[in-house]
Amino acid sequence: FKNQIHEWIKFFLETIKEATKETIFIIDKVIDLKTELEEQIKAEFKGASNNALEVLKSLFENFITDAKMCTKIISKSPATVINILNKLEELGIVKEITHQKRNRVYFFDKYMRVINEKITLN
Repeated sequence: FKNQIHEWIKFFLETIKEATKETIFIIDKVIDLKTELEEQIKAEFKGASNNALEVLKSLFENFITDAKMCTKIISKSPATVINILNKLEELGIVKEITHQKRNRVYFFDKYMRVINEKITLN
């Protein structure tokens, strides 16, 4: 019986070890993505990047958004927000998922790809 408990504890700890490796891997990838996207936004939006960076920050907290939500976040006009979202879509950062002209919803595609990436650890 003692040997069974020892084997179970060993299995449990190995499982925790693997889960921890996967979590660290994902966190590192998300940090890399955030840095890459911030640099891309600063380059593409030039002096007007602060608003786009705020939208990006909100996307890391909630990976689905729309113009109404972003308008509340950055306190800018709907037209400004729509321009930002359109530019983020052009850059491949978000993906518009409703295919409508109004009340469009955007999905943080790049983030979800990182989260769902298959992890190959040794």
